[in-house]
Amino acid sequence: GVEMASYKKKYALDHRHLGIGGQADVFRATNKDTGDDFALKRCRSKDDDGLARFRREIEIQNSLDHRNIMPIIEHDEDDFLWYVMPLATKSLASELPPIHDALIEKVAEDCLAGLRHAHGEGPVHRDVKPQNILLLEGDSGIRWVVADWGCARKKPGLTTQIRTRTGEFVATEGFAPPEVYT
Repeated sequence: GVEMASYKKKYALDHRHLGIGGQADVFRATNKDTGDDFALKRCRSKDDDGLARFRREIEIQNSLDHRNIMPIIEHDEDDFLWYVMPLATKSLASELPPIHDALIEKVAEDCLAGLRHAHGEGPVHRDVKPQNILLLEGDSGIRWVVADWGCARKKPGLTTQIRTRTGEFVATEGFAPPEVYT
């Protein structure tokens, strides 16, 4: 559609998904001018609740400037239907057991630093799981980042149910906070 045309001018998407989530798909995206590779997350939801969650994800993630939180490089400023982020090397979910103590310490240190920063600013992630912990390698070194802030709440004390109007469960079962199970 028209709303998707804005990223197609600048990025060429790989035909295979890097990831498929509850409301969005992630693709490798190559910048047509520079040849640099990124990840482009595109909202798949068409209902108002899903679109609002995706917009909130962009707003929250954009507001958190920390080396251990996945940065947003750019996004669709009109409809909030897609955003571009650095291309991760892998997710924690791709690590096979046994995971060495040094890796566990590094992941915990990095992710806790990012989450501590976010919680100090107000947002609470509410869907921390191995698939949302990604490895970035680049000019600022190797670091683990917390990604996918689509289930986050903006301020502590303002907890809302993470459900659609039909009552469908949105967060990841087993990783979601206790309040979504009530």
